[in-house]
Amino acid sequence: MSEFISKSVGLTHIGRVRVENQDAFLSNDEHGFYIVADGLGGLAKGLEAAQFTVKHLAGCLARAIGSAGSAQIDPQSYLKELLIETSNQLPTVIKADSGSTVVVALLIENRVIIANLGDSPAYLFRNNTLRLLSKEHNLAKLWVERGQLTPEQAMVHPARNQLYAFVGFNGEAQVYTNETSLNRGERLLLCTDGLTAMVPEAMISKVLAEESDLKAAAEKLIEMANAAGGYDNITIILIEIS
Repeated sequence: MSEFISKSVGLTHIGRVRVENQDAFLSNDEHGFYIVADGLGGLAKGLEAAQFTVKHLAGCLARAIGSAGSAQIDPQSYLKELLIETSNQLPTVIKADSGSTVVVALLIENRVIIANLGDSPAYLFRNNTLRLLSKEHNLAKLWVERGQLTPEQAMVHPARNQLYAFVGFNGEAQVYTNETSLNRGERLLLCTDGLTAMVPEAMISKVLAEESDLKAAAEKLIEMANAAGGYDNITIILIEIS
């Protein structure tokens, strides 16, 4: 359990184009963990993949924290191993060439541990600024890291939608983990790229700065994503630390 108190709101919307919502999410304020998954639309059974990912992770986390207490686990190592296990199990459970992104936030004492596969991001909202806590596992961002593209080029490059790491990937899961200290009054945002592909980070920051109510802020962000085209499913978990 966190020494801070966390409260959250989670919302999802199909968007304006897709015929099915293939996102899944779960918020657990009691045990301090939060999960967002986005089934890969180019593969079969995306919804089932996202739902399995969330259900499996949530069950394992609840058992681990409930039996030992979060202070008794090495959180980064545990989350990395758990995401690898989930990725390895997905093809057997779904029985199809399927996959899902996932981002997990685990609150322990005065810090948050992030683990992710794919491009569903996690942000810290601190001093009216969004700070990315996760890693975007797409080819365009990888080429930026290697100096082959500029960040501006990556934003519009077709490879920005090509993932090289996700749950169900045929190979060793390249899980990214990150640990960050928290302060009271700060917020965390977990979402799918149905939000971030439609709404610039500066506009997301503006909403979070101006709207004190978590549900109203999440509803406003979904409204903005749909107004910008709503080309994908939109899922948001907003968490406030107090």
